Amino acid sequence: MIDRILDIASMPARLSVGNSLLVVEVGNSKETVPLNNLGAVVVSCPGVTYTQAVLAGLAGAGVPFICCDARHQPVGMLLPLTDNSVQAERFRRQADLTLPTRKRLWRQLVRAKVLAQAAAVRRLGGDGARLAAL
Repeated sequence: MIDRILDIASMPARLSVGNSLLVVEVGNSKETVPLNNLGAVVVSCPGVTYTQAVLAGLAGAGVPFICCDARHQPVGMLLPLTDNSVQAERFRRQADLTLPTRKRLWRQLVRAKVLAQAAAVRRLGGDGARLAAL
């Protein structure tokens, strides 16, 4: 794997797969990239279309697919499970945690998120103290 990152951020495109290649069509132009040369595909342009075959082909080749919102911030990710032994092991270990441990970790996660939101309110000139008190 060469680990090229394909970032489709500004132009509408159509993605398809065929013969172990990702086909990227932009207007009248068509480019192909071998799936095994990709490290990740990032899509943030709202005009990009793709099929289930594209997602399955990327996952089968071990390539993560990241979709972004209108602000180009990642909002979702498709991770290949069969080829990513590290991620599969992480999922298994998380599932095997005891209930008290899962609850403690969840509490830490929620607390960190609320404190981060309070800090963002303060950066924007607000008080944030009531939010931080939560």
